[in-house]
Amino acid sequence: MTRARAPIATLALAGALAAAATLPGRAGLTALYVLIAVLPGVGLAGTLRPRTTPVATWVLGLAIGPLAAGLAGWGLLGLGVPIRAAALAVGAAGVALMVLASLVRPADAAARADAAELALPGPLALGAVLAVMVLTPPLFNPWISMRGDAWTHAGIVWQIVERGVPAMEPRFAGISCHYVWILHVALALLSAVRGDAPFWSMSLLNAAVLLPTICFGGALAFQVWGTRRAANAGAFLLATGMNAGAHLLRPLELARAFVGSVRGWPAVRQLLSEHHPGTALVVYDLGAPFARMVNFLDKYLIGTALGYGYLLMMLVLWGALRGLGGRRDGWAWAAAGAAGTMFVHGVVGLSVIPVACGAAAAALVLGAFRAGFPPRARLVALGLAVGGGGLLALPYFYRVASGWSPEQSGLHQSYFGFDAITVWTLATALGIVLAFALPGSLAKWRARDAVATWLVLDLAGMLAFALVVRLPEENQIKFVFEALVPAAALAAVPFADWLTRFRGERPRLAAATILIVFVLPPLLTWQGFQWDPEGRTVRALHPHPGDRDLYAWLRDRTERDAVLVDAGYNDALMVEARRRLYLGTSFGPERGAFPLDQVRERRAVVADLYAHADSLDAALRSFATQDGPVYAVFRGDATPDTSGAPWRRLDARPDRCALVYDRDGNRVYRIANAPTSTQERTR
Repeated sequence: MTRARAPIATLALAGALAAAATLPGRAGLTALYVLIAVLPGVGLAGTLRPRTTPVATWVLGLAIGPLAAGLAGWGLLGLGVPIRAAALAVGAAGVALMVLASLVRPADAAARADAAELALPGPLALGAVLAVMVLTPPLFNPWISMRGDAWTHAGIVWQIVERGVPAMEPRFAGISCHYVWILHVALALLSAVRGDAPFWSMSLLNAAVLLPTICFGGALAFQVWGTRRAANAGAFLLATGMNAGAHLLRPLELARAFVGSVRGWPAVRQLLSEHHPGTALVVYDLGAPFARMVNFLDKYLIGTALGYGYLLMMLVLWGALRGLGGRRDGWAWAAAGAAGTMFVHGVVGLSVIPVACGAAAAALVLGAFRAGFPPRARLVALGLAVGGGGLLALPYFYRVASGWSPEQSGLHQSYFGFDAITVWTLATALGIVLAFALPGSLAKWRARDAVATWLVLDLAGMLAFALVVRLPEENQIKFVFEALVPAAALAAVPFADWLTRFRGERPRLAAATILIVFVLPPLLTWQGFQWDPEGRTVRALHPHPGDRDLYAWLRDRTERDAVLVDAGYNDALMVEARRRLYLGTSFGPERGAFPLDQVRERRAVVADLYAHADSLDAALRSFATQDGPVYAVFRGDATPDTSGAPWRRLDARPDRCALVYDRDGNRVYRIANAPTSTQERTR
């Protein structure tokens, strides 16, 4: 395409997407996602790196687009721009950047060959296949977009749509959100334009993240080994290497048949009944027995920021290898990735950044005694880029994470210690990949390959980090993926060589081995999510009579800063009604840095309020401390003891409790210092 036609093509694409965004349902939201969460990234990548190949530019755009949209949206919302206008402005800016990029891009195709390793055919095709795979389950089974932590993330998105930034905690009214929420701003921009729920946007994000994740996996292997064959092997190992062969260890579970209260055949039958084929819980069956659950595709089949955090980690490694290889733009990409991890997922940032800087420091020290390490200036530049990128996001991260201090949350956690289960999980989840990475690492070390030896040190550092650092709720399992990435790159050629020999000697056995050991686990994961039966009965998709009317009334007739009190931790309220919950989780401080003393107080209040309301005065005192009007919701089928009719105690206090909604067995009381006028009541 000539330079003159490129801006016209860009404007035509933007116009087509804008027109498609008016379509109802998922089709329109998909077009909107490309406009707001992809084009800004493509425009930035093309403007900052005009010599990058067009396909590589789109891969980079997919990688940085959500971060760019989130940061731009954060800035606009902070300036007081209404969120819908901010969303349209971000999309328009993306189009403008793409037009600018088309004008500065060199006309000579040979001059645009930079970063071509991001768009190699093998990894690109594999990434596209996997992206389609993670989209089909939520496409045909909408519950997949909603299950797990997706409700919490959706609640954060609606808080940003309704109340702006900084985001407030939807599960625990009165505190700010202690989960990094820049990615949620990007999702909020999408939801604000048409009022769409964020669940499909989360699934689109997962697919759009997985494709460049595989491309970056191939690019890292290419940087280490310099061949397309290595890139293909590295991408394959990244996609299938986690838990490769670990499912073949499941018979070790039979050891439980010889211990405990249930033994013999009854124990065997019990073990078999605990497996979950054909459901999303199959991910717990595909790892080694007695290990913690880790799964590659799982991160891209649920609503979470973790998969995107991993992609930004790969941007750090890719930029670092480029910089160490003499390409100065690598430092900018490494810094952007490091900052992004802190904006998107603090656990990833606080592990990747110190390990990368530690590997650079180790290389500086070892370089004084042995040749084959990067020049000192480049190692210093790497440390400054990665560390400096993290520091850019530190003020934001500190503000968000400050609530995790023991003084505020009451959570006391020892962050260092040895854990045998983590060792077993690492050994079984990464055993095969590490078996190939070891000879690859030794070969690069002996060859004194300066760039690859830093990656060897980074892998060693990440494994050590995973072994000694412990997180609340055993979240150190996140480090398994972070070790997989450099391991897959270093293992690429030894794995490809082994496979070539194996196929030459025993082609059928080789094909069966690849299928059973590597390909079967992700296929079973996909099949389990695709066929998961939970969505056939779940209340979110099959609401009870009166649910929709109740949610609509709460959404349309209550204040945006309203606080909802409900029995049974009904987190659907924070999404369907778009309001904060007084207590929307059964967990304590470990899930969101909720103050422990308030957790205990609110548990007691809710338990009493929905039983017999014997301590109504205590509940009213607690409600009076909230930063918004309080509404107590009594759902006829969710109140633990309807025979006690606890709402009668509220009826007896018209000075503080006014019935404002009574329909289909559902009641809503507005808690105030004075009763609500009768005109506001809905019967």
